[in-house]
Amino acid sequence: MCEKKVSLVVPVYNAGHYLEKCLSSIANQSYRNIEAILVDDGSTDGSGAVCDRFSCMDDRFIVIHQENEGVAAAYNKCLAHVTGDFVVIVDNDDYLDPSLLSELLLVQTESGADFVQGGYFFVSEDETLIKKTLFGNRTYQDKSQMVWDYLVTGKISHTMTGALIRARLFDGVSFPEKAMSGDVQVIPQLLHRCDSYVQVNEAYYYVTVRFDSVSRSFATDAMYWDKHACTRFYEDFIQTYYPDFGDFILYRKTSVAVLLYTRTVKNNRISDVEEKKAQCIREFKDNYPNLRKSRIYSSLPDRAKLRFHIFKVSPRLLKLLEGLYTRLLIKKQRK
Repeated sequence: MCEKKVSLVVPVYNAGHYLEKCLSSIANQSYRNIEAILVDDGSTDGSGAVCDRFSCMDDRFIVIHQENEGVAAAYNKCLAHVTGDFVVIVDNDDYLDPSLLSELLLVQTESGADFVQGGYFFVSEDETLIKKTLFGNRTYQDKSQMVWDYLVTGKISHTMTGALIRARLFDGVSFPEKAMSGDVQVIPQLLHRCDSYVQVNEAYYYVTVRFDSVSRSFATDAMYWDKHACTRFYEDFIQTYYPDFGDFILYRKTSVAVLLYTRTVKNNRISDVEEKKAQCIREFKDNYPNLRKSRIYSSLPDRAKLRFHIFKVSPRLLKLLEGLYTRLLIKKQRK
């Protein structure tokens, strides 16, 4: 196992006090054959200096400073400097269990997998456990089944932070630089290139649920653009590689309509609120009836089907319920 080098890639932007814990958790990995590539994306809060300090203390840390170009550009810069056999992506406000690399590499060595995915601990800013998410023990060697379980059933995670991914899968793949949710466009491409995907029914990655990240979940004009751009990506991807999955687009458009409606509130980052909400309802009515009749409907997660049913009865009711949940989460973060 010692011959395998792991590249941990960390885009950094104004991470504040979270960054110290994040980088310390990388430095303290029990598996030592690593490089940590940090791209400081024009931070103004001293995060760049924290990166430099770790680089001075530990020559496995490589720091690149650039003007602010956005998280996708920072990811791409990180990936361009990878020299390892495997890649692990880390958000700058999250942190790792000391055994993450050794445990995932053990699974990879035994299975030969290209992609090893664990679960997640979600913790508050004071490190109180909010929830633990696991995906079960599964091994995939069928690309179509991997993509199906990613797109439709939700059995494969929609994020790849903390996963061990063979570096060559990223060859020719980049994060779309204007996208807010680049993972959902990159992961399907990685799965399509993947010969073996393994899920581990244990969590080694800690996701910090920040109060300001919950607050930023409300819809903006940029979010509307991003969600529709991602739908266009899926249309092209499915038509090119998985034409039998065409009904997924009905699911995608229905899901996006519900998501955007429930997150649309008046704020200074969104225009034409009432028209946007009306547009969401039209999109739902155009796609949901056909989704109900499609062959994929029975495979959808129960939670998605319940959300659609409530939305059909009353969009305002679903928005109220999800708004209450968000406010409870914000209240918990403020304590």
